[in-house]
Amino acid sequence: MIRRMTAQLVHRGPDADGYYSDGPVALGHRRLAVLDTSHDADQPMVDSTGNHVIVYNGEIYNFRELRETLESLGARFRTRSDTETLLAGYREWGVNVLDRLNGMFAFAIWDKPRQTLFLARDRLGEKPLYIFPTPDGGLIFASELRALKASGLLSGRINEAALSHFLSLGYTLSSQPIYEGVVALEPAYYWEIARGGGTVIRRYWDLAASFRAKTSITDSAKMAEEVDDLFSQAVSRRMVSDVPLGAFLSGGIDSSAVVSAMGRSRSPALNHTFSIGFPQKGFSELEEARLAARFLEVNHHDLVIDDELASALPAIVAAADAPFADTSMIPTFFLARFTRQNVTVALSGDGGDEIFAGYETYLADKIHRWMSPFRSAFKPALALAAAMAPVRFAKVGLDFKLKQFLRGLDAPFELAHYRWRELFDTEGKATLLTVPVAESISGHSPFDRFRSFFDEVKDLHYLDQALYVDLKTWLPDDILVKVDRMTMAHSLESRAPFLDHRLVEFAASLPTDVKLSGWRKKWIFKLSQRPHLPASVISRRKRGFNAPVSHWLNQSLNRHREMMYDATLPGGERLFRSQVLDRMWKEHESQRIDHGFQLFSLLCLSLWLEI
Repeated sequence: MIRRMTAQLVHRGPDADGYYSDGPVALGHRRLAVLDTSHDADQPMVDSTGNHVIVYNGEIYNFRELRETLESLGARFRTRSDTETLLAGYREWGVNVLDRLNGMFAFAIWDKPRQTLFLARDRLGEKPLYIFPTPDGGLIFASELRALKASGLLSGRINEAALSHFLSLGYTLSSQPIYEGVVALEPAYYWEIARGGGTVIRRYWDLAASFRAKTSITDSAKMAEEVDDLFSQAVSRRMVSDVPLGAFLSGGIDSSAVVSAMGRSRSPALNHTFSIGFPQKGFSELEEARLAARFLEVNHHDLVIDDELASALPAIVAAADAPFADTSMIPTFFLARFTRQNVTVALSGDGGDEIFAGYETYLADKIHRWMSPFRSAFKPALALAAAMAPVRFAKVGLDFKLKQFLRGLDAPFELAHYRWRELFDTEGKATLLTVPVAESISGHSPFDRFRSFFDEVKDLHYLDQALYVDLKTWLPDDILVKVDRMTMAHSLESRAPFLDHRLVEFAASLPTDVKLSGWRKKWIFKLSQRPHLPASVISRRKRGFNAPVSHWLNQSLNRHREMMYDATLPGGERLFRSQVLDRMWKEHESQRIDHGFQLFSLLCLSLWLEI
């Protein structure tokens, strides 16, 4: 069974495989060799006592410092790997080793003397870990759902709540994986299960505490210096590698700042950067990336994609491992494939918008609060503007922004923030779905999950609330899922310096008015990068990594259209009402209404069900 499961994860670890069995435990591993590429560092790894065994996915960036500490306490090492350091750290400190780790990880340790299995996941959710408790009281676990399914123990039934969440958001939430009975270990949690019973599931890191413990620094220049120092350290830590390492570069401030910091740790000429572009005007950022690369004096590589899209989409959907419809997964998939031709590890700018308030949605939150007392006066004018705004199939066009804003205008702040990214609301799902399916998922609102996180920080400023909720939902369940699955599909390791927990904690502690200063997003981070980047990069308007799916739906993606009409759940229940799909397609093709995001999500769901 373990061999069947690991066979589904070859893309995550093409360099070696290994297996371990002892009494009630069987472990398997596929390795992507990054640190100490010798077979001595293969997994499962057993410590020198034979009492502790680990399988682990990720990187511990401060493993060298931990190793020195452990050696001073008497530990001896036979490899140069972070895996052995992590295992020795658990043997020395037990559960408390988690507090000492700086990295991204999902791991399991079998503690033979205690007959206990210890599972843990990193603080922000960069690496996945899925668990299926079996009816007989045991459990199986894996990095991806496809591996759990290969065990033969899952029923394959669709989780109705997860289906509802996907239709609302275009992704599923950690609390509700797509397969019934499966649990996702949430970020910053560990799960300890003892043979014969006894389970502990506990959160070991609380980000809300950092939002409440505001920094004592009052001078913005000093805040910026601290941001720059922590960020530079985070980048430097993530450059430790025994295989070729490069970076993604879009030309925006986040990726440019990462590459700039890399150039301060080693010669810029050693740094290779990678970009992907599209033929459609307004979606490609290649020229900006080239300009940034020239300024940063790095070896830059870029590629334009278009024709492969329709044939590649099934593979992209399959790589996502669950229903997923973030349009940026398409360029991320191609970018990872292109990058892997040159390097094994790539640094990214992911996380900068979530910790420093870089999204348009935070401006929408601010406008919403300003308009709330006068919403009845503004609503007719906004509705008229939305109706008259031309549909241009732009990246995130004015027509889309106005319509999304109107959907949240009458709602309380928490619900409005949730609705900025909503695809189908409750009424929309009831209209779209056949009656049996609509009835089965009714009552499963993803907003319940969002509201629970808002409740954890209801005493904070509204911007801190929004940032906290996004760090608990949008970041781990959309952004990091996309990055992990699309890069791992090509055996490429992606590292995110912005998600160094020390930087995240400090960003959380900053006053809200230095993150969103007036209408200036990410103000403090931009201030911190003035010594390193030109004004053209720092002041450049955020464009995002969205793909031109509205155009593609009327062109290359149209060939998948009939699949949506035939989409059924595993039990054979037809999913969508044909007449509703007809109307949406006609409105989209005539460019009366841009249904691009919605139709793309339905297409991805249909493809996933077929796969």
